[in-house]
Amino acid sequence: MNCTNVKISLLSFLFVCWCFLLTGQNVQDTVAGIPVNYDESKTGSYTLPDPLVFPDGKKVKNARQWIKKRQPQVVSLFEKFQYGKVPEVTDKMDVHIFAPTTPIPAPSSDAIDLGVCSNVLIRGCYMSVNDDAIALKGGKGPWADEDSNNGLDKNILIENNSFGFCHSALTCGSESIHNRNILMRNCKVEDIARLIHLKMRPDTPQKYEYITIENINGSGRNCIYIKPWTQFFDLKGRETPPVSVAENILFRNITMEVKRFTDIGITEHDKLKNFTFENLDIKAEDIKFDASVFEGLKLKM
Repeated sequence: MNCTNVKISLLSFLFVCWCFLLTGQNVQDTVAGIPVNYDESKTGSYTLPDPLVFPDGKKVKNARQWIKKRQPQVVSLFEKFQYGKVPEVTDKMDVHIFAPTTPIPAPSSDAIDLGVCSNVLIRGCYMSVNDDAIALKGGKGPWADEDSNNGLDKNILIENNSFGFCHSALTCGSESIHNRNILMRNCKVEDIARLIHLKMRPDTPQKYEYITIENINGSGRNCIYIKPWTQFFDLKGRETPPVSVAENILFRNITMEVKRFTDIGITEHDKLKNFTFENLDIKAEDIKFDASVFEGLKLKM
C-alpha cells in the first residue's frame, strides 16, 4: 500500500489518552531516554517567523502565492523542526488491513482514513463509529489538484467486512481530489446512515471514477447519498467553483431495507456520468429516484 495517511480510530483514542496522561501529576522527565520539558518558563527566547512574509522579506500578496509558495515553506519548517516528514510514496510497500474492530461505541472519528493511497486491501473488519467507516481523502481547496502534496487514491479493495452504525460505510471526500478503481464487495451492513456518500465539495476539483459496490446485504437509512459538502466552503479568490465529476459507478447485487433509496442533490458544477444499477432488491419507505441528474444512466433490474 502506498499511503501518506492511514488513520484508525483506535489510534486517535490512544492519542487522547496520552494527552490526558501528560496533564497528570506523573509526568516523566524523559521519553525514550530523551529529556523533555513541559514548563514554558524554561523555554529559551525565540521569534517566530511571520507566516505571511517570504524568507526574502517580501510579503504574501494573495491567496495563490500563499497556497503555491508560502504555505509549502511553512509546512517545511514544521517538518524540519517539529513534526518530521511523512515518508515518500513508494510502489515497493504493501500493507493490508485485516480484522481490526473499532471500539463500541466508537468516538467521533472515522474508522479508517486513506489519503493518497494505492493497492490497499481492507478485509475481515468490523467497523462502527460516529463518523465515516472508510473515508477516501487526498487534498482539498480550489487548486488542490496542482499541489504535489495531494494525490490519487486508487486500487482499493474492500471485501468481507461488517459495518454497524456509521455515517457512511464508504465516503469519497470531502478532502479528496481523485478516487479511482474502488471495489467494495461481499459486505454486511446494519443500521448505517448511508451505504455510500459522494461528497461533492464545491470549492475543490474532484473526480470519483470506476467505483463498484456489489454483493451488499443489510439495512440503513440511505443507500446512495450524493450532495454538495459546504461546511468549510472557501474559493480562496478563485472566481468560479471547480467542476466535480463522478463517473463509471456500478451498483450491483444489493439487498437492503432503507428509509430512502437515494438522496441526491447536485449543482451546475457537479456531473454524474455513466451510473449503472443492476439487480437491486431495495425495500424503501421512499423509493424516489430522479433519473434526470444522471448522464448515461443504465438500469438492469
